[in-house]
Amino acid sequence: MKDKWREWREKLKTRVNNYVADMNESTLDHLIERYEYYFKILWLFPIVLWAISFFRLIVPRHNLNHGFLLIWIFGVIGLVASYLVGRMRINFYSRTMDDKKERLPKMKKLKYSMDAQVSTTLGGVLCLPFTYTVIPYMQFLMDNPTFTGMKRQSVETLAGSGFFNGFLWFLIPVILTWYLFTRLQNEQQSYKAEVEEFYQEYEYHNLELHDVLNGGKKPAHYPMMKLGISQQTGDVVEQTPTTRLQNAVYFGPIGSGKSSTIFIPQMLQDLEKYCIYIRDYAKASKDPTWMQQHGLATKYLNGFNLIDPTNDLCREIYELCMKMGIPEDKVIWLDPENEKTPGLNLLRGPVEKAAENVTNIINGLKGGQDDFFQQSERTHLKNHIYLLKLTAVLEDKIASFGDLIKMYNDIELVWDKVQVLDKYCAALLQQTNKAKEAFEADPDNEDVRAHYQELEDKYQVAWQTAQWFHQNIQEQQVSNKVKTYQSGPHQGKPRHFDVQAQYVQGLFNILDDISKNIPIRRVLFRDSGDFNLDDFLYNGGILLCSTAKAAVGDQLAEILGQVYTLSFQAATFRREPNCTPLHPLYADEFPDYLSESFKDYAAQARKYGVPIVIAAQSPAQLSYKYGKDYFGSLMTDMLTRGTFGDLGAEDAKLLEPYFGEHWQTTESKNEQDIDQAADQTNNRTMITQRREKMPNLSANDIMSLERFTVAVRTPGQHASDMCNTIRVKRIDDETVAHDPYKFDLDNPDDARSYLAMLDGEVFDNPDFDEIDKEIMTDYQKKQKQQETDFDIKGKPEQVDEEKDIKDKVINTSTSNDLSELDEGIGDQIKNKSHQTKGEDSQVDDPDKDEESGDTAFGALFTDDSGIDPSLVHQGSKPSSKPAKNEDKKEEQVSSPKPQVLDREKACKIAAAAVYKSDKHGGNYRFNNGTHTAEELPKMSDVFDNLRHDQVSKKNGAENDNTEGISHKNRDEKQGDEDMLYVDRNGQLREDRKDRLVMEQHHHDQQTNLKSELQKQALEQLRVAVQEVKQDQTLDTFERLLKLQQLKQVKLKELAPLFPSEYKQLVDKYFNETIEQQTKATQEVHSVITGSDDYATSRKKLTETGKKSQLADDLAEMMNVMDSSQVEVNRNRENHKDPTDPFFQQHGMESNYRQEDKK
Repeated sequence: MKDKWREWREKLKTRVNNYVADMNESTLDHLIERYEYYFKILWLFPIVLWAISFFRLIVPRHNLNHGFLLIWIFGVIGLVASYLVGRMRINFYSRTMDDKKERLPKMKKLKYSMDAQVSTTLGGVLCLPFTYTVIPYMQFLMDNPTFTGMKRQSVETLAGSGFFNGFLWFLIPVILTWYLFTRLQNEQQSYKAEVEEFYQEYEYHNLELHDVLNGGKKPAHYPMMKLGISQQTGDVVEQTPTTRLQNAVYFGPIGSGKSSTIFIPQMLQDLEKYCIYIRDYAKASKDPTWMQQHGLATKYLNGFNLIDPTNDLCREIYELCMKMGIPEDKVIWLDPENEKTPGLNLLRGPVEKAAENVTNIINGLKGGQDDFFQQSERTHLKNHIYLLKLTAVLEDKIASFGDLIKMYNDIELVWDKVQVLDKYCAALLQQTNKAKEAFEADPDNEDVRAHYQELEDKYQVAWQTAQWFHQNIQEQQVSNKVKTYQSGPHQGKPRHFDVQAQYVQGLFNILDDISKNIPIRRVLFRDSGDFNLDDFLYNGGILLCSTAKAAVGDQLAEILGQVYTLSFQAATFRREPNCTPLHPLYADEFPDYLSESFKDYAAQARKYGVPIVIAAQSPAQLSYKYGKDYFGSLMTDMLTRGTFGDLGAEDAKLLEPYFGEHWQTTESKNEQDIDQAADQTNNRTMITQRREKMPNLSANDIMSLERFTVAVRTPGQHASDMCNTIRVKRIDDETVAHDPYKFDLDNPDDARSYLAMLDGEVFDNPDFDEIDKEIMTDYQKKQKQQETDFDIKGKPEQVDEEKDIKDKVINTSTSNDLSELDEGIGDQIKNKSHQTKGEDSQVDDPDKDEESGDTAFGALFTDDSGIDPSLVHQGSKPSSKPAKNEDKKEEQVSSPKPQVLDREKACKIAAAAVYKSDKHGGNYRFNNGTHTAEELPKMSDVFDNLRHDQVSKKNGAENDNTEGISHKNRDEKQGDEDMLYVDRNGQLREDRKDRLVMEQHHHDQQTNLKSELQKQALEQLRVAVQEVKQDQTLDTFERLLKLQQLKQVKLKELAPLFPSEYKQLVDKYFNETIEQQTKATQEVHSVITGSDDYATSRKKLTETGKKSQLADDLAEMMNVMDSSQVEVNRNRENHKDPTDPFFQQHGMESNYRQEDKK
């Protein structure tokens, strides 16, 4: 018997499971239709029951009949079925996507119909005993009266007819049915608010029907995320792709299980989805909606990114990837502790994105500084990045962060790139002009107009960058003489300095700090090769980023973490919105590298397919750095919120509101016993009810959560599931070993799928757009054409940037080639080939000379009188050596064969008038002890004297006298007179100078800089006065004293900027305010009268003391002003101390006296 019962039970269980499985394979709408049909069929039960009862009322039986029990069982089954079907209708409707307002009347209607069916079915069941027992028994008594001699007629005369008595009995179940139905409706009216809230918020959950209740079973490749099983509902707590894109944040102290219960299980599920992505790529990529708006690609996941401060989690995930069979070349691990780690190029991407990315990183590291210096550093850094990125086009290379550091350590490298940038601007201008002509020819063409506007904007950006450097990178000069390098890689070139160096010292320090850490250099300074984040996000893969906090230190680990997040952030925004597969970002211990811009990223990453999952030890960590407002804004964008137990009391209280509230009715009971003395005969009991809102998860509940249990709030279909507590099973090796989605390259199908995915990968360098690529191609063609030039010996010449210019060449004859000169003097001439001539001794821009036809290089000597006529012979034969730009007209100049020159004699001449340069630039990086000639002799005088020395040597009379060298004033010659100089190949070249324009340009730069500093100083002065005036914490006396003190400070600050009018400016801002405050202090009445009480008397005594103290302070301040005088700093370059032995050298005294006379 037991075996049969067990067998029957197993069959019943199997049928139920099959039915549930069938329901789970169906759709929610289909189930609702099915149960609506069931509900209609169930109306047959009450109809049949009441019909039978009514028939027995009309045609009663006169004896008892217990056969109605079968009908009664039938009615009971119908009653139970009515309740179950009616409740399932409500459950299924609760999971539809209707709005709350639309759902409320529908749910009320469902409940009303269910109550009606249940009440009528119950009434029919109750009516059967009356019609089958009570009414027949009454008929039997009427047929057989108990009194002797009485007949039925007598009984009917006394008690009424049999039908009337039966109808009275029939009314009892009818009344019970009506009472039950009305009681149910009245109960709902009594708790109307609670019932309506239930209808609006209720959602039915069932683990066995999970798929159908959540819209049907999803394809395997859908990036769903199962968080765990809810202890409240028993159903799976799951995130859909939509809810995943609404981000998640988890809080838990150390050891609470964030990594083992959140990160590792979730990333394992993402690895499974990535394996499916690889297998499906060959077929899915052929879909016409692939990589289109809301297309098939958005239903896949192609990898994820992890940022870990300790490297432990990165190591675990890397091992997990290997166990899951992920191809090793698709797993990239940026590990500062590993010498073979790949690198992350910060400057990858379009120039504006790269500049914004790096500046945001550096800006985030320097919070709390003055706005002026912050903006100066930001502008300075962005311009250097623009220079590096734009010049990379012509250099045909990928800019890197290491190149940027090199620029900050070598000002001459910056200046060399400025020359390249000028060429880029010229090429870009040529493209812009062509586009403009096309636009003017067809102004109605939208594509042509857009192309022209893009080119124009691109040119303006490049041109503005070039102008910024031309204004801020200037030559070092002393007494209008250009300083040059005497040794090193820049020997013979003018020395430059950065005008903004003093305002960006903090930026220098940060970059220097980063560049000197070896682990950071491994991941930031090394070339990343083909790897860049844009291609990585498109093609997919696993990116593990470690900040190696133990290896690099706390501060640099924070910098590195921000580099990771901001770089990933910039690459995210370069994705096509709503087109690409999901690529989550996981960040453990996120507050360690939190940036202020992250809250904006969290709000916008959704449309680019990047879900964000972050973890922190406590909410206080997120609000500590940027305040509670930042924490509140961030939590608004993190719609999945989870917490572990054992948080601090304040943290738990802070999280309590995020898990919502619910209405709860509390009941209190007050009992009073009998008190005979008070003449009370009965006990008294008073019950009161109060309905109030209670938190779903109180602070105490949060702190008392069990270990590895997380309370989580997730977005739901209609509203957020405010609170579920879940417990997640930890991932072990056995689970991974039996994972059905493991990828295996040894499997032929998996291998073919992987190769198909590799064939579909895209490698599109975002550093250069189509315009840059076209410019790069044209420039390379020109470079190849210029390689046909030869040197004087007939061998191919090494063309460099300095010589790649158009100029006018004056060749000497082969026999008179300057290469036959003394080697020492020849070397000096070549080394000095970059030094300018003229009064201001500035170096011409080679690219500007390219347009004018003049050479970019000046002569060795500062004399403007030109070449000695004795060296030039008109009508000499042309040179046999080809020169650059042969299409240019050449002027031939020949000179007599020079004699061998004396090196020692030339060195003595060059050392006649030199002095050490002053220091310029930030960190004294320009002071290398080089010397600059203050005034060199004219070329003609040098050659005359050198030839005279050679003749004297032949006659046996060596003459070392150098007093004959002319020191005429160079202003006697015109600045635009032709100038001849010797280039490095021994050729004489012609240059036309315009010193007046260059002097005016330099003067305008200095004037603009001084004007800007003056404006900033006056604005700071105005703001300082307003702050004191509006300070509510100061009384009248304190405000007056503070104004006087501030005035003295501002006098000293403005004196260097306004030497002649600083007092008037300070008085303009301060005098009126000080007079007002002085008048206010005099109006204070401090005389104590008889009407003053204690409080007013004390106040007046205090005011009198303050007036006395103020008078003493002002008197002392005036004495100090009378005995001291504000000093104005003089420019160090224009100030010379006659007592300094340095200025007592030969040639210094006359210059100093002339300046004194001026």
